[in-house]
Amino acid sequence: MLDIQSIHNRIIRRMQCDSNAAWTAIAKAYLTLNTDSTEREQAWYLYNIGCKRVLDAWLSDDIVDCGVRLMTKRLAALKHEDAYVTEDELFEAPQPIPEDIDYITEIIRQVPDIYRIPVTVVVTELLKNDERKRKPLTVEMTRQYLKKHRVADTSEMARQVYTYLTALNK
Repeated sequence: MLDIQSIHNRIIRRMQCDSNAAWTAIAKAYLTLNTDSTEREQAWYLYNIGCKRVLDAWLSDDIVDCGVRLMTKRLAALKHEDAYVTEDELFEAPQPIPEDIDYITEIIRQVPDIYRIPVTVVVTELLKNDERKRKPLTVEMTRQYLKKHRVADTSEMARQVYTYLTALNK
């Protein structure tokens, strides 16, 4: 016969929780208990899983409390601005993070058609996430990128692409 009261007391001591939390954890652990195993294994299972259930309940409550604190701060900030607060303002989605393809598309939008592919090749190479430190862009580096991707007339294209990209900031 399992001594559930002893398991209950041990969970309270180990997890430093109240009696209700320990009984809830034991009840949840009992739902998945294998009754074909020995009493010693069953007691160990109830104790071990019961402790983990208490921890799980505590962590989930902590996450909810953190969310409530953040929402309370947000409400206070919105009310401090003397603005009428609607649900839409509380639950607005964050702005999407611009991706590399959006940046490339924006850059090549104003480029003449014959230079679109070379500019795309060079910008893509520049945006690659390499561990090494990148040197400043030069005509030769641009030519090497174009040569690597087999773009025709690399020398002339490299000068044109380099001129366009360096004039982009101005």
